[in-house]
This record gives sequence, structure tokens and C-alpha cells, in this order.
Amino acid sequence: MAFCLYGNDIDDTTSPIEAGLGWITKFTKDFTNSAALKEQKEKDVKRKLAGFTMIDKGIPRHGYAITDARLMPPSVFLVWAEAALRGGARLLQYRDKSNDTARRLAEARGLRDLCARYGALFVVNDDPALAQSVAAPALHVGEEDAPLDELRRALGEEIVIGVSCYGSVERAQRAVAAGADYVAFGSFFPSSSKPLAPVVDLDVLRQARQALTVPIVAIGGITAANGGALVAAGADSLAIISALFAAPDVEAAARRCAALFADA
Repeated sequence: MAFCLYGNDIDDTTSPIEAGLGWITKFTKDFTNSAALKEQKEKDVKRKLAGFTMIDKGIPRHGYAITDARLMPPSVFLVWAEAALRGGARLLQYRDKSNDTARRLAEARGLRDLCARYGALFVVNDDPALAQSVAAPALHVGEEDAPLDELRRALGEEIVIGVSCYGSVERAQRAVAAGADYVAFGSFFPSSSKPLAPVVDLDVLRQARQALTVPIVAIGGITAANGGALVAAGADSLAIISALFAAPDVEAAARRCAALFADA
């Protein structure tokens, strides 16, 4: 198996430290011998995402930072986003529900460029038009967004599409059958971002891990203190908002969250 990062070839003899890909080692081991990966190998499916190549359009097994305009003033928006990336986040989702089109476009472009610089996957939340405008490599959609087949026709086969499945493994199975590249479950803990969201039982992750081969993201009230249980239950990535961007030191908070995957 070989990867390419910023134009440098990486083969099976290259150590993760030499390659700068320590964050991907566990993810690669998990999927190297899976039936799903073997099937994709047979089809020779390789996708280029955010400046690096990954098999089966997988997501990094690592921290997933999600922006929040309430916590991130415009003057420090990109500064704090970069701090999260510097601290180890390897997915970054731009979530902004405002109608300020010019600002949203500028912020999305800034985040896209930061993610490319840090080798992270940039994800746009709930806005296919914005994702298309900034050539985002990934889009995350919810229950009331356009069907996946429509999104594929509009955005192409290359884009990564993640789907919120709340507390339903059955919904996740339908999403995967329709073409979702990863699924997200939650809220697993009370969340200040979505205070009315029902709390999902941890057993949903265990059931999903048994039923699904695509990467699984956990979301909702996650911190470095409670995230370990989610990783142990089967989460491939932890989506974090307040524990990062409400922290006094965003980079340090990101490092604490990234450490949850060190021995996973």
C-alpha cells in the first residue's frame, strides 16, 4: 500500500514518523484487512482528499473540530481554527448558519487552505452550494438535507459525504447503502451547541461498530475527559466544539483530545 502526501511518495518501508503520518497508523491497520477494503482494492478505488490519498474515502481516526461562530469571534476565527489543527485535529468542519454570504465564503476558503496546509480533511456543514463554491473535499449533511443521490449528481463522486444518524443504526445502514462515506451518531452527552438534542446511549456505538464498515463519528458534549469511552465503544473520530473553542488554550485542548487516540 502506498500513500502520497504533498508530493512525497510513501511506501510500506517508510515509518509513520518519517512520513509524518503517525495519526493515520491505527486507522490504516484497522482497515487494511477488512472485507470492505479488499473489495475497494479490487475496484481500484483511490480518492485524493485534502492533499493526501486515502483508500475507500476513509476519514482519519482522530479529532474532528467543528467551528462555532458563537465561540469564535471573527478576529480570531482562523487563528483558533489553526490552533486546533496544530494541536492535532485532522478533520475540521465549517458550521455557520448565518446569512452573511461574503463572510462565510471567505471563512470557508480560509479553513480550506489551512486544512490543506496541515493535511486535514475540510468539511462543509449542510451547504452543498458553499462546498461546491470552495471546492471542499467533504460535506456533512443532516436529516432534512437533500438525498445523497442528488448530492452525488451535483457534487460528483469524489467528494466525501458524511451523514448525521442521531441515535439510529438503521438510519446509518440506509445512509451507507445510499452512498454515505461516514456516519455520525449523537448527542452522547448534554451539549451546549444543541441543548435540545436527545442523549444517545453508548450502546448505539457498539451496535454500529458491529453493523457498519464505514468510519463512525461521535458527537455531542464530548471532552477529553469523557471521550475515551466513546473511542473504546467504537468511535473512529470524536467531533468536538465547546471543549476546543471555549477552552482558554485551543491548541492544548486539541492535544488532549488527540491523545485519546494514541493507544486506541
